This record gives sequence, C-alpha cells and structure tokens, in this order.
Amino acid sequence: MAGQTMVMAVQELCEYGNLWRAIQQGMFQAKEGQRTEHLARRTLLRTASEIARGMIHLHAASVVHGDLKPANVLLAKSRVDRRGFTAKVGDFGLSRVLGGNSKVESSSFGTIAYMAPEAFNGTLCKASDVYAFGSILWEMLSGKRCYEGYGAAQIALGVSLQGMRPEWPGELWPELCALGERCMAQEAMDRPSFEEIERLLVDMEMAVRNEGKIRKMAESKFSSSQLSMNMLVPVTPATSTNGAPPGDCG
Repeated sequence: MAGQTMVMAVQELCEYGNLWRAIQQGMFQAKEGQRTEHLARRTLLRTASEIARGMIHLHAASVVHGDLKPANVLLAKSRVDRRGFTAKVGDFGLSRVLGGNSKVESSSFGTIAYMAPEAFNGTLCKASDVYAFGSILWEMLSGKRCYEGYGAAQIALGVSLQGMRPEWPGELWPELCALGERCMAQEAMDRPSFEEIERLLVDMEMAVRNEGKIRKMAESKFSSSQLSMNMLVPVTPATSTNGAPPGDCG
C-alpha cells in the first residue's frame, strides 16, 4: 500500500528441517546396523562446529542471537557432506545489536531452557549465546530435552539463583562434557568464546577420526592374520600299519 513499507527476509531453503528434529530421530546416537559410535560422534562434532562458526560470524557483527536453540538451527541438504546436511543458524527475531557495548538490556525473553543466568535479569551478551550453545550440546549428546519435566518458574529460579544445570555424562565423553560445562558456567566471563569452542570441536573430531583409522587398521591386520591362519593346512604324519611312523622299528 502507498506510504507503507514491508521488510522481507529471503533465506536459504533448508529441506531437512531443524536440529531438534534430528535429535529426536537419534541422528547423534549410535544405533546398531545404522550408525556406529564413531560415526555418531563425528556427526555431532561436525554439526556443533558448524553452529559455532555461524555464531562466530554473528558475534563478529556485534549481534547477540538471544534465542539460540535446536529449533532455530536449520539443516540444509548437502551432496558433498557424508551427513547429508549442513547446519545453519536462523531465526533472528530476538537478536540484539551490541554496538560498542559488551552487553545490552532486553525485556524480551528467549526460550527458558536455553537462557543464561544473566538473561533472567534482562541482560544479554555474547556469552549468553554460549550458554545456550551448551544446552544444545547437552541435548545432542543425550537425545533429550534440557530440564524435561520442570516448569518455567523452576528452571528460571534454579538456573539464575541456584546453579541448576543438566547432569553431564562425563564418564562417557569427558572432553565434550568438560566443554559443555564451561559453556554453562554461572558467570559469563568464565564461558569460552565461540572461536575457542570451534577450535576445540574441530580438534575433537580429528581425534575421533584418527581413533577410527587406527581401529580400522587394527581390525584389518587381525582379519588378515586370521585368514592366513585358516589357510594353513595341517599335515598329518604318515604311519605304518602297526601305528608306528615309517622307518621306526618299534
């Protein structure tokens, strides 16, 4: 209409839905006959590092996402990646521009389960997105909703004042759990930057990849050894009619 303006954002089509759907489908969990533990871990790490790179770009522009969660991470079809998709950060409806400041006041709340302690006091900073990323990591690792079964008021009070956090299975994957716990630190200054997160995730994927190569080499050598053993034909010594070896006078 005359005298009015409409702003429209045209974004890439992401055919594979969002990250929460992938979590529900067990994309990051090992499944017999479909996905080994090795492959599941590499899939998780690569997807998480893509999210981190998206956030590095956003933070470089002095923008805080404000509502980072699995439903706002979209999966675009890829023919060159073994996973079949690449992760894209989307939905910037609650994003805020920092300008020259390190934090910004906001009266808009994101999604409760992914909100950092300071966000409940109306303050957002880059580290607030890091906290949300920690919640995402936990959900990718566990395949469950963060704080499932708790009400919004319980989560808000527990996270902001009582240090409530999801329990990390450190015995299963110490390196990733340690990173997740750092991301969800109570104080914003104690959380890592997305640059550090991305570097650590890439290092972890390389380590998992190398472990897989070593395992395959070991399995290959074992299979070759077994094959060689099976190909050996035992020789039965000839005997005389009285049971003694030939040439033996008995």
